[in-house]
Amino acid sequence: MQSVFFPLSSPRLRYSQVNGIKTIKLDFPMIVAEMKRLHRKCCWFATIQLISITVVIKVFYYYACGIGFENFQPVLFCSIPEKVYYSPRPRVVNTWNENFLISGQNICRDSQPYLLLLFLSIPKSGDKRAAIRKTWTRVNEWPDFKVKIAIKTVFLFGKYADERENDLIVKENDKYGDVIVGNFVDSYRNLTLKVLTGLYWVRRYCAGAKFVAKIDDDTFVNMPLLYKHLETIPQLNSPIFGYLITNSTPERNGKYYISYNAYPFNTYPPYTTGNMYIARPETFSAILDVAKNQPWLDMEDVFITGILAKIANVSHLAYPSGMYFPRKQAASCEFVKNTKLFSKDYSAKDVRNAWKIITEGRNKCL
Repeated sequence: MQSVFFPLSSPRLRYSQVNGIKTIKLDFPMIVAEMKRLHRKCCWFATIQLISITVVIKVFYYYACGIGFENFQPVLFCSIPEKVYYSPRPRVVNTWNENFLISGQNICRDSQPYLLLLFLSIPKSGDKRAAIRKTWTRVNEWPDFKVKIAIKTVFLFGKYADERENDLIVKENDKYGDVIVGNFVDSYRNLTLKVLTGLYWVRRYCAGAKFVAKIDDDTFVNMPLLYKHLETIPQLNSPIFGYLITNSTPERNGKYYISYNAYPFNTYPPYTTGNMYIARPETFSAILDVAKNQPWLDMEDVFITGILAKIANVSHLAYPSGMYFPRKQAASCEFVKNTKLFSKDYSAKDVRNAWKIITEGRNKCL
């Protein structure tokens, strides 16, 4: 680590570069020495100016970084130590609207499910939702699956500028009663907000579920195999179950750009990909408890299952090796043979075709 002092009569600044991250630090011992020197020379105006600048900068970074004076580090761009970054912060810096435009408050009122499937969806994916409702989520229609468990599905939306899309969602809910709409603008950049709103809904209206799966609406899941693995998840210190990513690095340009201000470190903590991850409601509740006090990232899976999970001391349980391949769609027969747990990038047609093979054409796979 190299340090260079700038020859300023105002607060001393120090330029540092560590692991490729450039920061400028205020050197407060040098500031005190400068105050004493100016005071001896009776430079009252310069002394007052120095004190004012120091106070303004310190207060600015306290509010900018939101880490509290007890954890204060006078570093430009909020490049704070990793230990501090992953500690619960004392001040609320983000929140979500706790009121819902469509609350879905009756979905779990009469009975709490074994598994709640929380789908993230958009209005134009109506055909996917129709296929999901009629195929693999009907757990008691899976061949050779004799366990009777209750599954509930909910589809989560925000609000849209096009009122026709909002009206479409209202009509769909009138028909199926499985829709919830949060009071936020639905967009890619609001994906983290969307998921946190959904998890808050779970805590408020369906906290009695045994497990909750956050899942994308282009996903096909092998429900009997999923049940087998869920039964192995411990009750105490329950982890997040998902496809685990380790040693992933932030992208500093492109679609998934994350600035050094937003995340100042070179690697993310372990996290699970956002296609599907599962946990008990109390695990997600622990993550919600620290979410409002942490500046949010647009990368929903990294932020929720990685950063927030680390702050909340939530561990991970990885899918068994080979049960999911993120770069290739699983073949229908892989579900019949129980060699794949789930697959992504399924269109409505893909879902129906896979379900037809699973329920009617299994002999072709054996």
